Order: sequence, then structure tokens, then C-alpha cells
Amino acid sequence: MKKYDPGARSARSGFSLLEALFTVLILAALAALAVPLYSNTKADAEQKACMGNVRALAGAETRYRFDNDTFTANASDLIGCGIAAVPTCPTDGAAYVLKLKGNKKHLTITCGNTHSDTNTMILKVDPP
Repeated sequence: MKKYDPGARSARSGFSLLEALFTVLILAALAALAVPLYSNTKADAEQKACMGNVRALAGAETRYRFDNDTFTANASDLIGCGIAAVPTCPTDGAAYVLKLKGNKKHLTITCGNTHSDTNTMILKVDPP
């Protein structure tokens, strides 16, 4: 009579080539779905963070104008007026561009990066 030995190995050990192939195919399909979603989510988050920086600069400009009765084109002047440090674009670290027009009556805040078409804010002095 043959005795049962739980420590003995069966004749088949490990995975077959077909099982390993299916596992790799399933992982590849999941990666093919996850990588584009991650890239799109990251780009969207950077875009929204950049727009948040533009809004923060606009708020600091509004406070600066309230205190000094004029806009400034120097972002470092805004420190202490609602921002602790001059922000940079989260995508590539580009500086934000502040342009004054019309005898300091218009201020345009634009991101210096390639997506600057969407991340622009214009501040105007209302006529009296």
C-alpha cells in the first residue's frame, strides 16, 4: 500500500507556457488601458494647477492694485499681497508673464508655457 506524503511533489510543477502567455497578455492589456489614462489625468492636473496659479496671481494683483492704486508687471512685487512666493508653471517651470497696457489700465497674466492660450487672464480697471 502506498502512503500519502504531503511533502512529495507532483509530477507537474510550475506554469505551462500557455498559462504564462495568457498572464502576460492580460497584464499588457491592462497596461495599455492604464498608461493613456494616467497621461491624460496628469496633463489635466497640470493644466488646472497652472490655471490656479494664474488665478492666484490675479488675486494678488487685485490686492496690490487696491493698496497702491495701480497694477504691477513685476511678479515679485506681489509677494505679501496674497502669495508667499512667485509661482511657476507646473508643467515645465516656465515663469508667468505679466503685461501692462493702456497706461497701466489693463494687465494680462499669461503662462509662459505652450498651453498659454488657455491659461490667460485679463484684469481691467473699471472706468469711474
